[in-house]
Amino acid sequence: APPPPPPAADPSAAVSIRGLRWGYSGGGRAALAGVELSVARGSRSLLVGANGAGKTTLLRLIGGKHMVADGQLHVLGREAFGDTKLNTLVSMLSGDWTRQVACVGSGVPFQADFSVGFMAKAFADSLVRDGLPQSVVSARLERLTSLLDLDFEWRLHKVSDGQRRRAQLLLKLLRPSELLLLDEVTTDLDVLSRQALLQFLREETEQRGATVIYSTHIFDGLDDWPTHIIRMERGVVVSNSAAAPPAAAPPAGGGASGSLFCTVRSWLDKERTARRAEAASLDVSACPSTVSAMETEPAQPPPKPTAASKFDRFGGASRQSMYAR
Repeated sequence: APPPPPPAADPSAAVSIRGLRWGYSGGGRAALAGVELSVARGSRSLLVGANGAGKTTLLRLIGGKHMVADGQLHVLGREAFGDTKLNTLVSMLSGDWTRQVACVGSGVPFQADFSVGFMAKAFADSLVRDGLPQSVVSARLERLTSLLDLDFEWRLHKVSDGQRRRAQLLLKLLRPSELLLLDEVTTDLDVLSRQALLQFLREETEQRGATVIYSTHIFDGLDDWPTHIIRMERGVVVSNSAAAPPAAAPPAGGGASGSLFCTVRSWLDKERTARRAEAASLDVSACPSTVSAMETEPAQPPPKPTAASKFDRFGGASRQSMYAR
């Protein structure tokens, strides 16, 4: 009998994932182990989890960077990897802002001697040629330039990492997208630039109905920003809460920066404690002591010293020994 057709996509969801298992080639354990997730259109989802939980892998699969089986992952009602129309509907921003250079390869940072204004104008003109109204492109360019406090005279080989990050955000956000995927893009930004970016993302969801999934380990100023919290553990989505996260008591030592920070910290503490308890419960035979290991092999007598030869300096000791026998 022919295999059953893949399940239909949920038209009301921006992202729909069903039983997604995926791993890197030769990587051993699967990076994603049966992910089930539905992200509502127009939502602002905060993706949280410990290092290695699978957040970046999940975002890359949603962004169409790796092949997945049909029916497991739909984005805006389309197959995440196979539908090329998503190239103009989905925008992914990560800490890796690189380009491909002939005879050098991929992964080359944008540090060439050209200005931010040159790049912004060239990209804006290309968007207009592709059919976007000039008024829309100009308005977004002006709004992003003001929010991110950009100077079009900056040259990419003479700016800081934070200024280069702001230029990346301008170019990635200039095209109106229906789904925005952000993976640790605020690590280089100062406080004002970071808050400006969060404000722009809020406007995108509330005014245009765009969907945002934002992965970060920096929770300052985020208490009232997300509409959903997606929590991952060891390659699995363990919760997708639409309500505001519950407030947690500050730690005894103080230094808490908000209820969201305390909540995520308590989750990670519990996960780490459970992982350590699981590792301690494994029945692993103890390693033999150094004394017992040495007793299993008879001691070898040290080699007898040989008389130094005057030929050793010139590499002729082996030839001299041949004649001495």
